[in-house]
Amino acid sequence: MEAAQEIPLSPGQVLVLKLLLSFVGAWLSHFLLKRLIHQGMLAADREEPGTKTRAIQSAIRAVYWPARVGIVLAFLNLVASGLGDYFAVAVQSRLGPLNWYLSWGLALWFTLSLIGKFRESIAQDALAHNKLIDSDDPNSRSLYRDTTHIETGARVLSIFMVVAFGLTGLQEAGVSMSALAAFGGFGGLAVTFAAKDFLSNIFGGLMIYLDKPFTAGDWIKAEADGIEGIVEDVGWRITTIRKFNKVPLYVMNAQFAKINVENISRLTHYRLYERLYIDTADAALAPAIMRSVAGMLESHSEVDDSQTVLVKVDSIEDGRLRFFVLCYCRTTKWALYHQIKQELLLNINQIVQEHGSKLITPQRAVLFQPELAVENNL
Repeated sequence: MEAAQEIPLSPGQVLVLKLLLSFVGAWLSHFLLKRLIHQGMLAADREEPGTKTRAIQSAIRAVYWPARVGIVLAFLNLVASGLGDYFAVAVQSRLGPLNWYLSWGLALWFTLSLIGKFRESIAQDALAHNKLIDSDDPNSRSLYRDTTHIETGARVLSIFMVVAFGLTGLQEAGVSMSALAAFGGFGGLAVTFAAKDFLSNIFGGLMIYLDKPFTAGDWIKAEADGIEGIVEDVGWRITTIRKFNKVPLYVMNAQFAKINVENISRLTHYRLYERLYIDTADAALAPAIMRSVAGMLESHSEVDDSQTVLVKVDSIEDGRLRFFVLCYCRTTKWALYHQIKQELLLNINQIVQEHGSKLITPQRAVLFQPELAVENNL
């Protein structure tokens, strides 16, 4: 019996076979990648929440897109190799350096994505944790998870990785590091002068991250500069603040080094300070009224009696006796404070009436200038 004779394949058939196998390999690799990532996420979700679990989930999410692009590039590389063999062109010698740079770029992409995903995971956990904390408790501020140091570390590490990968790539391309350092010395000086404002904003953002006068979610106020609202993001150059009319306000970071900023979110008490008036004809009733109002404030559950509580007469003017009310409410919630303030003011009004007096409004003087009235035909 004669042995089976091998049928040689033509160059065109070899090319088609290579292209077909490359396509099938790319499709299969993509399918396996999706399956592995899905199974990896399920396995990570079954683990106890913690830094290890977050790191695993971040790595899985970070590798997905770079791996997909890597599969596509590998497929294109195989196609180019097959076409090179068919047309007798030395493709690999030309694609070698390009493949190295593409691989280096994918590695940098994965590294930056890993840093970003890990930062986002920690920030989301911190946000969920902070929502469970009673913000009305003045002592609860210490329980908040501040992710500012994570944000700063992630950004600094990202810059370091970009510089490290970039310098390695330049060195691989044959660029002299000594020449680059010499250029960097002169060029850096020129860039410093040209981008002075840009760099001042960068360092301003860095100082905000290090000193932490406020973080995302804080209510800040700089009344003299018209700045008030909730901090949404502290970026490299600008800080985004959402004003209470829902309009975003963008403030350059360098500006915060020149202004005084109040952080309303970090107050421990809301202060109630009101000036009220009664008629001087009721001056004999004033001591009893002051004592009753002070007693009401000290016994109120929402007034912190460990803080200063004062109800005193401080002025007599134009037939009116003025007294002030000073106390500190336990709440740190703005809406609840105004509800408590309303209740306290109504109680004060009732006490004044029970003592046989009444609150009066301050008098306002109107200055009438006849010459202006004549000019305006009044």
